[in-house]
Amino acid sequence: MILDSILETSFRFFNFIYKLFEQYLVNNFVNFGRGFEQVFVMLAVTIFVLITVFILIKRVKKLPKSYVIVVLDSLGRKIILKDLRVKFSTYNAAVSYSQFYRVLYEGQYVFQVTSFKKIANENYAITKSGLTTSSYKND
Repeated sequence: MILDSILETSFRFFNFIYKLFEQYLVNNFVNFGRGFEQVFVMLAVTIFVLITVFILIKRVKKLPKSYVIVVLDSLGRKIILKDLRVKFSTYNAAVSYSQFYRVLYEGQYVFQVTSFKKIANENYAITKSGLTTSSYKND
């Protein structure tokens, strides 16, 4: 009997707290959110666009500043051909010149386009006039 009254009282108390919580807190929060649902969507879209722009800018900064054409002879050794332009600021220009040199020399040499970062790690010295090296054969 006493246990039943304690359980009933505790049930009523928790039921009162639950209704109070639902009516005053949850419903008000949901109604507030309904009024600003378009703002929430626009905020999510704006955050997505900002993150995308940040990632794109970060990737663009990693691109090399210039490109170099590396000349290989038939044995695969790196050589320097005088009076050839080998340093370019854009990838498209470097590829275009590489194709032009490939046609001009008709299979005698292989012309590879690499970034300035890759070539700087090897035994080439890049000057204003182009590539120079003391350890490789000059033609």
